[in-house]
Amino acid sequence: MGFIKKQRVGFYTSVLTAVLALIGMIIYVSSIGVSRDEFYVQTRGPVIALVVVSIVALAALVALSQLKFDGIAGKVADAAVFVLKLAVAAMLCSVIGLILRATVDPMSQAYLSDFRNEDAYIFEALGMAIGAIVLTAIAAVSTMVGSFFKVCKTDE
Repeated sequence: MGFIKKQRVGFYTSVLTAVLALIGMIIYVSSIGVSRDEFYVQTRGPVIALVVVSIVALAALVALSQLKFDGIAGKVADAAVFVLKLAVAAMLCSVIGLILRATVDPMSQAYLSDFRNEDAYIFEALGMAIGAIVLTAIAAVSTMVGSFFKVCKTDE
């Protein structure tokens, strides 16, 4: 049986999650170049680290699901896949929290300030950050939905 024919909904949601999280991270990191806010710069490392670790966890989840184990090893593998699904969702939600935390202060300065013309770059950075939040939220929901489905068909 071909690799693609063997996959189920969980595999496709994992791929969707990885792609959306990666695009969201790229948009957020590029918004840091537009913004001059110090906290934006400070959150770059943790955001990149969490997204990369979540993508690695997704890859491990898919790889572990492809292998067939019997007995105790099968139960341990199933538990590991379950824990990885939870960990990916938690990491992506943490990324959303970090991005929100980084954008609240610049957002309040931009919208409540009398110097809107001087802070025009903030609006561009905020738009990009909101796009990153939306993509990461969709990725988090995708992994949560995908956790209800199997990753690959079992040969029975």
